[in-house]
Amino acid sequence: MPEPLDLSRLTELRELDGMTAQGWEEMVNGLIGSLGRVIDRLSAGLAGDDLEEVTQAAHLGRNDALMFGARELARALGTIEQAARTGNADRARRELPRVGSLWQQTLAAIEQVRSSPSQ
Repeated sequence: MPEPLDLSRLTELRELDGMTAQGWEEMVNGLIGSLGRVIDRLSAGLAGDDLEEVTQAAHLGRNDALMFGARELARALGTIEQAARTGNADRARRELPRVGSLWQQTLAAIEQVRSSPSQ
């Protein structure tokens, strides 16, 4: 299985011109919060058969995941987005546990990077 994060992408973000340690931390916290809300929105949207909500949440989450370099998570969110967009709620529901698992792996990898001394 591929790594949950492209560490070179996180390094790029951390080393952006003018990025302070505080700025990086705020950006990471913002992305973590946004993706956490996406997971909640996906669950609620699927529970209520609100495929428009699921489509929007999956799209936002896919973009956030790509920002982090979480390619597998982005792919899984893209699968949910496409399924919801085409009215295939069952397919989106089947993919949701995978998204949850990939999200947990991504969080663990982010925390590992955050605690690394290279910051």
